Amino acid sequence: MTGILLLLAGTVPLVGTALGATSITGTVVDPGTGQGVPQARVQVCDATVAVSTDAAGVFELTRPDSGALSLCVTHPDYVRLRFDVTPSMAPEAPLQLRLQRAEVRLHEELVVLGRRGTAPSFTTARALTVVGEGVMDSGLSRTTPEALAAAEGVWLQKTNHGGGSPFVRGLTGNQVLILLDGIPLNNATYRYGPNQYLATIDPASVEHIEVARGLGSVLYGSDALGGVINVVSKGPALGGTRFGGVAHSKWISSGMEKSAHLDLFASGSRAAVRGGLSLRDFGDLRAGGGLGFQRPSGYGEWAGHARALLRLSDQHVLNLAFQHVRQDDVPRYDQVAPARLCPLQLRPAGPPVGLCPPAIVVSGVLAQLGPVDGLPEPLRRAPGTPAQRVHLAAGRA
Repeated sequence: MTGILLLLAGTVPLVGTALGATSITGTVVDPGTGQGVPQARVQVCDATVAVSTDAAGVFELTRPDSGALSLCVTHPDYVRLRFDVTPSMAPEAPLQLRLQRAEVRLHEELVVLGRRGTAPSFTTARALTVVGEGVMDSGLSRTTPEALAAAEGVWLQKTNHGGGSPFVRGLTGNQVLILLDGIPLNNATYRYGPNQYLATIDPASVEHIEVARGLGSVLYGSDALGGVINVVSKGPALGGTRFGGVAHSKWISSGMEKSAHLDLFASGSRAAVRGGLSLRDFGDLRAGGGLGFQRPSGYGEWAGHARALLRLSDQHVLNLAFQHVRQDDVPRYDQVAPARLCPLQLRPAGPPVGLCPPAIVVSGVLAQLGPVDGLPEPLRRAPGTPAQRVHLAAGRA
């Protein structure tokens, strides 16, 4: 028995090139130059057995079994080759695999497709900030832009208390796309610089706000240079028959705010509707430290919103939405008079007018109206008599 085992072991070649061998050797050749192709990948097709050619294009591949097989040869500069190893091939002859050069077509275009859809924020590669329902339902934000004031990566510019323009990645206005349920509220043809389009959305109608920071042009076009702000409104839900409503109000002392909101909804299996009405009266803001009211800073506002869903088929749902916000006589910050300070006036030399007496003269150049208690000693100097003197009236009320 021992002799038979030794005889069988002696008849099996250690290295071969065809069926019955433990490995396959050969060379991958460039047909134009006749030289070997280095770093070509030789793989048994539909299997994980693979090797790369050496600097001379030579490879040695371990056979997975003794049956017929096919080799797949790939290289970035050549067309993919499929070579069948059959039982009729000479077992001692090394294989010579001749590749074909791949054509370089300069006219070919690379097309990048972007698809919109819902996905968990953790699994996306975008820098995202979501202002959730807790912030919106708290009622602390008088406008939708104010809800973004504390959002990560967003800076808010405000010209008055009734508006606000978000800055994302240092850009604002027509360079930051604002969406309401995926529908654009602005585009690149709108005014360059800060605008108030986000303030036209009733904060009581908002479920949450999604902020995608950075370029969003692939999905949303060139309007989204700085980012995309998508406001998702509270909408009805198709399903079982139900109806109801929500009402809430807010009152702030000193007459700074009186507001109320009513929201009603009804739904069925094929249709659903939801709508709301908001009334707000904002008074002048009262500053701390005994500075009194900042006048004028109050204004009135009313807003209404509605949304309806109609199921047309199992794959199609018609979505109708309406938004309206009206603000009356919203004053700008530059119209607010400084509390307990008289208006600044630049006038020629001469006795100060009786706006906020008494007056003092600082270094014979600036005249400041108001009490002198607490001023440093150099500021208590009496009026001088320079040839030319300008008074800046800035006193206390």
